[in-house]
Amino acid sequence: MKKTLQLVLVFVSVFYSCEKEIDTYDDESLSNEKIIVDNGMLIFKDINAFTKQLEILHSMSEVEQESWLLEIGFSNSLYQKTKDLTVEEILEEKYVEVPDRVFSKILNSEGVYVVGNEAHKILQEKELTIAKKELKKKTINWSSNATLKEYPVYYGDNDYLKKQALIVQNREDLQKTEPYDGDFIRGDGSRANLGVNHLSAHLIGWNRGYVAYASVGVKIKGRKKKRRKWKNDEMWFAAIDYEAWVQTDFADRHTYGFLGEANKKSVEKVLFWKTGGRYLGARIEATFSYEDDGYPRVVSDRRLFRP
Repeated sequence: MKKTLQLVLVFVSVFYSCEKEIDTYDDESLSNEKIIVDNGMLIFKDINAFTKQLEILHSMSEVEQESWLLEIGFSNSLYQKTKDLTVEEILEEKYVEVPDRVFSKILNSEGVYVVGNEAHKILQEKELTIAKKELKKKTINWSSNATLKEYPVYYGDNDYLKKQALIVQNREDLQKTEPYDGDFIRGDGSRANLGVNHLSAHLIGWNRGYVAYASVGVKIKGRKKKRRKWKNDEMWFAAIDYEAWVQTDFADRHTYGFLGEANKKSVEKVLFWKTGGRYLGARIEATFSYEDDGYPRVVSDRRLFRP
């Protein structure tokens, strides 16, 4: 089944295998359309269509993005498959972990999308590309293909997955905190030593670079211990007061601001993004507010990330 869309946003999903049976798609359908969704893949006509779609996506709220996903009938994007899973669960279930929820919305559950004449497949440590024409074949073999190219996924020096799943580092940009057990501060400046250790918050900064997309961002994720196991938890309120810097080829970039939301499992902000390449020298300073389960609102110390 094929559905043609206007420039508004598109995301997809299919289940992973190195060799997969698919229906062929009609290349002629791209002649007049910038984007099509076909066989569980999002296909952009060219890099301009890809960039424009990302611009629109970044301009929308998460509620608007999710409403759009429902409107177009997509239920298999990587975002939808992983949004309620912990990082550990994502890796256990063999999905690719992508911290940037905007980018995860254009990937299908296998991490696949198409730009121009190249099909991309995001894995945890590398990205594969093959010629788009290969998608016309009944069987796609991503592990052995005449047009196959491999590229490493760029992780900032202290990216949290380097310690959790890839390469052991001395530092990481994941800070595990217990806001009500001494890690955060009350309104009067005293430590919130309430002895509450079944609630926690993960403070995360990321810096990832792929072939066609790169981003730097920060988030706070609520966690609650249930039956001796930590699960993602909807926070009554969470906020990030941030300031960040990155190096680019032409000039350093700087941004700052505040983001607060209620009743969310994760509050996040993409601070910098671009189509392709990587960011060097990323530095994020942030203060986090947290409130949950009827306990008072508390604030973290100023935290530094060098993702």
